[in-house]
Amino acid sequence: MIRTTCQAVCVSLCLFTLAACSSLGTQQAGDQDTLAMATRVLRDSDVRANPAVEGLMQQADTLIENNRLDLAEEKIERALRIAPDYAPGWSRLSRIALSRHEPARAIQMATRSNSHAGDAMELKRLNWRFIRDARLSLNDADGVERADAEIRRLH
Repeated sequence: MIRTTCQAVCVSLCLFTLAACSSLGTQQAGDQDTLAMATRVLRDSDVRANPAVEGLMQQADTLIENNRLDLAEEKIERALRIAPDYAPGWSRLSRIALSRHEPARAIQMATRSNSHAGDAMELKRLNWRFIRDARLSLNDADGVERADAEIRRLH
């Protein structure tokens, strides 16, 4: 049952990532790789959360699919109050921040996700891609280079 619930959360996060990426309006060459990685990360994730957190995340994903980012963010934040070390939640907030063109917040949320990701290397790589995209939008060439180096290191 835990594995099935985990898979449902993974699929939901994947759908969220796809919806968020499609709302960005501009596509970069690495977007397809990022989406493919998000799909794998979410499908294969061993990250588990309690049922209340999983329920809130599923609600958030539905809201994200309907482009109701404010309400989705509220659900994710509520879930993170219950489980503050739930790395996929912080990663979702990073993706929402990118969708809203809030690169500083995206970096902060992705960094926080990485701090709770343990040895979930694919989630860390995904977060570094979010950081790279945020640094790119800030025209921070050094930051983009550092993020790319981290992505390569984690492969």
